[in-house]
Amino acid sequence: MQASAGDCKFTLPDIQVDFWLDKNEYYSTRELSSEVRRGLNHASKAGLVTAVRPTFSSNADVVKEIVSRIQAKKAHATYTDEELLLIFDLIQ
Repeated sequence: MQASAGDCKFTLPDIQVDFWLDKNEYYSTRELSSEVRRGLNHASKAGLVTAVRPTFSSNADVVKEIVSRIQAKKAHATYTDEELLLIFDLIQ
């Protein structure tokens, strides 16, 4: 994915989700941890996460949603502010 910061353009690397799934509990396919659940509850206060939150049964589901939303568009300029805010809230 191409992105830019001012006049500087750079390419974001692909995220190797499958590699990281087994390396950290935040990528666990077994559970939605209390820490991640607490973060989603906090992010839900802004209202953006509320619609996608029921689809998460594990931490890995959250990660896959983030990656999917990041890879959904070819150019950063095609994202709406709401889409970018949702991605940011999910990362938090």
